[in-house]
Amino acid sequence: MRIVHCAVGLVAHGNPPIYDRRAYDPLRRWLDDLRSSFETSDLFLHADLAEWTQRTRFQESPIRCEAQSAKNVSEAAVAQMLQGLQPISFVAASQDCLCDQGHDCGCSFTLARWWQQVRKWRGCLQQIARHEARMGWRYDLVGKLRTNFDPAEIPRAAAVYSEVARLHTADPNRVFVQRLGDNGPCYWTLDFLWVAGRETADRLASVLDAPCSWQRCLWRRYANDSASLNCMANERMLVEWLLD
Repeated sequence: MRIVHCAVGLVAHGNPPIYDRRAYDPLRRWLDDLRSSFETSDLFLHADLAEWTQRTRFQESPIRCEAQSAKNVSEAAVAQMLQGLQPISFVAASQDCLCDQGHDCGCSFTLARWWQQVRKWRGCLQQIARHEARMGWRYDLVGKLRTNFDPAEIPRAAAVYSEVARLHTADPNRVFVQRLGDNGPCYWTLDFLWVAGRETADRLASVLDAPCSWQRCLWRRYANDSASLNCMANERMLVEWLLD
């Protein structure tokens, strides 16, 4: 079985950030552990190089472009990260603000920055598709992880992924999710890592095309549920999108 991971987000995000050896060395070992049990354990990286200013975690209003004032992580640090991680492909993500490009519908109903993440997923999946076309085969499982994902969250990766592979064989539409910590019923921590079949991964990324009417309907469905309202920000949409 062929496994591939998309690492998306900010290279400066995390403590330590992924361009720091203390972060990319454990991730490299984690991927190597998977490679010992599967045919492939490849990595594709689609990340923003800018060192953004700190923002409130639950900021609901659309973000503004900060590219003009944000400096990038140094080329030397990026080069060391790439040498350590050895991704199949690396793309520096666009710093254009999705909410300034007509996606105001999504930005009005959910966390604006989350849509930036979804766009990175799609970009990373496009990188994978180009690689698959060159190689003449397709991956079986796609893992999407954030650049600040901590491999210690899944210390026995090979065993976990073997179970994921077994479940995938029985039900190709099943999605494995690793949440970060214990945050009650909310979905917002679920984007640190998910693993899905190749076709299902494309369906997850297609939420970027969700029509405004669907988003408004979903928002109204949870509008009177105070317990759900604070969870509405992002990953709940993925669950509903797959169910629809």
